[in-house]
Amino acid sequence: MLSSPATQQVEELRIGATLRFHSHEYWMFKQTENSELYKLSFGALPSEALRVLHIINCRHLKPPPRSKVTFPRLAHLRLQGCIVSLDSLQRVMNAAPQLTALHLESFSFPRIEGTNEGSSNESSCCRLLCRAVTTLVLEDCKWPEVEGGLELEVPKLRYFVCKGRVHHCNRLSLKPHASTNMVQVDLHLTVKQNHLKDQICAPFWQFIQSFNTTKVLKLKLDFTIDLVSVLDKNGQDELLRNNSFLNLEKLELQGNYYELKSETTALVLAHFLRCCPLVRDLSLKLKQRSTTSSYISRTAVHQMDFDKSIDNFRCHKRSNNSMSGGWDNYENCDFSDIPCLSKHSFSCLKNHLRRLSLKFWMEHPNCFGVRLAKFFAEKAMVLKEIYIDDGSQKMCHHVNGKIGKWIPNSSKRKRLQTAIESGDSYCIEDRLQKHRRR
Repeated sequence: MLSSPATQQVEELRIGATLRFHSHEYWMFKQTENSELYKLSFGALPSEALRVLHIINCRHLKPPPRSKVTFPRLAHLRLQGCIVSLDSLQRVMNAAPQLTALHLESFSFPRIEGTNEGSSNESSCCRLLCRAVTTLVLEDCKWPEVEGGLELEVPKLRYFVCKGRVHHCNRLSLKPHASTNMVQVDLHLTVKQNHLKDQICAPFWQFIQSFNTTKVLKLKLDFTIDLVSVLDKNGQDELLRNNSFLNLEKLELQGNYYELKSETTALVLAHFLRCCPLVRDLSLKLKQRSTTSSYISRTAVHQMDFDKSIDNFRCHKRSNNSMSGGWDNYENCDFSDIPCLSKHSFSCLKNHLRRLSLKFWMEHPNCFGVRLAKFFAEKAMVLKEIYIDDGSQKMCHHVNGKIGKWIPNSSKRKRLQTAIESGDSYCIEDRLQKHRRR
């Protein structure tokens, strides 16, 4: 069918291998035994007009001929649930000189035996050259288990997305000049349940240093943030000295924390403030965990969500969401400084940070969010906007009454417009401006 002359003008092609034909299951990708039932040759595909190619659950993909431009117009390639040798993937890159978007999802290389094109035995490192790619998406991929991992040479790369486990991603690196044009990096990182902190911290910081030229960094951690904290001063100097994001203008950090280790979570924030001296826009999205474990199974999370929904329903029925509750619990908050933050001076807070967004998901009201808001209100000298969202805990009502007192504690502040957001409410705090006009 693919060799029919009628298909030669096809511009978008999606091919999926599955034993199930229900519409909701067809696009599911799982590397199971049915993947081996479908073998595909790139040479058999219509190639003259093809712009978008999406292949699902195929193994033993036969590469196009060497030294031949097989896909002159191909701009977007997505391989989902496929296993392809490094040599074959490199030949696909060579055969598609206009390929600007490469998306690999649940993708893996077969075990490497001997040498492959683009690999080097001397350095024990595999290499892949993507000459024209500007957008690269890697989701849940497994990289070659060699000492040097996989080095990507993507000289025109501007947008990079990576989702996967920290110890897998650590085997992935960008050639230094590949990141010079980088605009945005989105990283969604997970860890194995049995991995210890020592197995996570160093690989994490070593991995993100590959992207230290980007202008926007969005980082989502599916584990507690304290796992990437560097407690030892010498360790901080060693791990963080090469992680200076000198071009970074916007940082978004999302992760979990639990109250007993909020100080360690704040230490990680200090690491990032130190590494990002020019950041102008900072967004922190922090979810409180009620357990002291850094890991919660998916089943347990679902059960906790269900129990929480039932509790919320019962509370709503009893009190009809009274405005009290969480608000009153903030009255006894501890407003003390956070030592690992307040004892340091950060260049970004002195000269550059203008917009701050703090979003919290909390099992119950706690003082960590308020203490963070106080720290930034006092230390960020050129801050113009603050957005605070704590769901339904009414933190905004409490912070509104305090932030006007925190601001004057800082000298030579420019005018600050504070936007505080909580649940369905949204208010603009203009009392600070009136205070300065007095």
